[in-house]
Amino acid sequence: MDSDMDSPRKSLCLTGIGKLLSEGSFDLLTHIQLLLDPVDILGLRFTCKHLSGASRSRIVWMNAVRNVSIAQGAFLPSFPLEQMSLDDLEHAALSPRRLRARFQKADRTTPFLTRLFTPHLQGADLGPNSIFTVKLVPGGRFLLTSNRKGELHLWDIGYNAAGHMKIFPIATLAGSKATPNSRFDHIGPASNSDSLYVFTEQDERISCYEIYPTSEDPHFSRLGTLSVDGENNQTNISKDYLVYYQHDESILTVWKYAAQGLGVSWVVSHPGDLYEMFIFDKNVITFHDTDFCLWTIPDLTPLIDGHATLIELKPKLRLAYLSVDEGGPKVALPSHWLPGLAQNQFGVYCDGIPTIALYHIKSIDNSQDPDLPNILPIHSGSVQSSQSPFYREIDDLRPLHVTEDGFLQTWSKRGNHIVVGIISRPSPNNPTGSFVRSSIWTGSGRGLLYDFCPMAGRLIVRFLGPDGVPEIQIVDFILPRSFL
Repeated sequence: MDSDMDSPRKSLCLTGIGKLLSEGSFDLLTHIQLLLDPVDILGLRFTCKHLSGASRSRIVWMNAVRNVSIAQGAFLPSFPLEQMSLDDLEHAALSPRRLRARFQKADRTTPFLTRLFTPHLQGADLGPNSIFTVKLVPGGRFLLTSNRKGELHLWDIGYNAAGHMKIFPIATLAGSKATPNSRFDHIGPASNSDSLYVFTEQDERISCYEIYPTSEDPHFSRLGTLSVDGENNQTNISKDYLVYYQHDESILTVWKYAAQGLGVSWVVSHPGDLYEMFIFDKNVITFHDTDFCLWTIPDLTPLIDGHATLIELKPKLRLAYLSVDEGGPKVALPSHWLPGLAQNQFGVYCDGIPTIALYHIKSIDNSQDPDLPNILPIHSGSVQSSQSPFYREIDDLRPLHVTEDGFLQTWSKRGNHIVVGIISRPSPNNPTGSFVRSSIWTGSGRGLLYDFCPMAGRLIVRFLGPDGVPEIQIVDFILPRSFL
């Protein structure tokens, strides 16, 4: 009896939904699509004429590009949404999905377009021979370089292969006597989403600059400076903190760079080397030979002459790896550009076998016992495949980019190959996960520097050619809509 009553109700419900989709107001249908993924918006387009028209609204696809950019950790001003055509907006929103599909099809992926980057300054040559470092701002449009004079330049190379590449920099930060190779280490997104934080290191000082790349007059404005000691160091950043480790003295410093000079330092008393650092919320995880340590960041105090106050601090937890290697771990950390909820996972590559152990960070309510940590990294599974990278063949492991069902990661192999790996998370149907990889660049293997943007499908590579002369290539794996 109940079943018979439910059937008409279900039929009426489906009829109501169908009527809403086929006859609903344009504003209502637009609002519904603002909550959908780009591929689902396309799915609605083929249901009826009414929805087909609603799915071609500019505001729907402008919102889709913005949502995808946030999920991919891209710098939002990379895409001039107001100036982009509807076709370009749809293409940009769907590009990350298309890119992953291309990488999963073949062991080697051929780019659609490769161009030389030949920058100049007014009155002076600034060719590839003078550029030491290259770094793409996530989104693929803006490029940071440092040169032999210790100068830092920001370039606008266009958001896709059809865009206009400006041959002159849009902003310059003057150099000093600092070693050009250590001119800048990190780029981070500002909280306002319109500006960038750029971190430079020179004369035993780390400075944080802010710049608005799409403003009428982009320029580097210094926010603050941290004084550091020694040259044997390591740094990492989050959206709030910079963490600096001085290997010779085993001193770790946390600096809240946008908070008027607040910081703290402590000695990391731990046997073995420190290989990597990860900032999550108000915690620092340090990775060592046989285990990794969890530290809760203590209260910060004002810097004194640029130096952070040294205190005593013990780790909250020490956790062992699943596999131990004499050479230390290879750690796959999430990109600090990703949304906070997507940064709660990391991986550790195991030696001897092609395996990545995945960890998920769980929150803990420690309000009743402040001695407990407020987070706990938990082993969530392992991915093993004959295609995953062997520990020893990884030369330069880049951050994890979270995808819909796993991760995308880039690394260099034997100094002359750049490889992309697509990692699928373990699931009930696939308890070991899966790993496929594709080679995206092969070159001379000398002086290789590179950066890759999964949102734009763009690779920037600096290397020494056969004649020993540096060359910089902009390599695009996704053709713009106007090329199709």
